[in-house]
Amino acid sequence: MMTAVSANFGRYLPAARCEQAARALLNHMDLARTSAIAHGREYLIEIDLDANRFRTLTPWTTEGRPATLPEDRSSLGWEPLAEGVRFLGAVDSRGNRQEKGLYQVPFSPRGDGEDLFFHLASGDLEIYDVTVRLAGISGLAEVLAGQVLPTPVTEADFD
Repeated sequence: MMTAVSANFGRYLPAARCEQAARALLNHMDLARTSAIAHGREYLIEIDLDANRFRTLTPWTTEGRPATLPEDRSSLGWEPLAEGVRFLGAVDSRGNRQEKGLYQVPFSPRGDGEDLFFHLASGDLEIYDVTVRLAGISGLAEVLAGQVLPTPVTEADFD
């Protein structure tokens, strides 16, 4: 006697793709941060919220010289998010949300940046979503489940 069992992995794919896309963005942020520290120059991550892609902009021209104008910076190329994954928006530490256009994430020569939250989702419903959180002081990024928002700072935080 033989029994056939089939598993429906289709429901796991959107969550895995969303996590994969978040990890790819996190890797680019880590590369930009460590490169900024190593070279002593500002690096940028540019996120295209409309086209669901991102890229790293270096402080160098394509000839290897320091870029003096923003448009002279060389790019490491656009990286699309995994298939079916999209940006829902970017949120700064004050809770200001941007859902369209280009969003630039600078990394200073000290490796620090801004407190930022990037929300990604996969699937028709937004049940498969993650947040890429960038800690401003350290410049370190992490992937969190769900849509995480900044916590407002109050006077009680300093007591």
